[in-house]
Amino acid sequence: MLLVSQVVFSPIVGILGDRIGRIRPIAFVCCALFISGNIWYSNIAAIPREVGDMNKPRVWFTLMARLIVGAGTSKWVVTAFSAGQTGC
Repeated sequence: MLLVSQVVFSPIVGILGDRIGRIRPIAFVCCALFISGNIWYSNIAAIPREVGDMNKPRVWFTLMARLIVGAGTSKWVVTAFSAGQTGC
């Protein structure tokens, strides 16, 4: 799920980076997504094994957490392009 979300969100983040023209706001949002996804992922054990009619909620919460982390790691497209442009 992590790689799938990177593939989906990397072009979106790249287009946003082109339109905004700055990397810092995108990097802050992606870092916040990465941190929140990892916090959510680390608290999976606190979720009960069954919640009402929902079967295996831990699996769904794990997939959602990995999706959020993948969206947060998609910033590498913009940072790599920015580093290539500045000659670093």
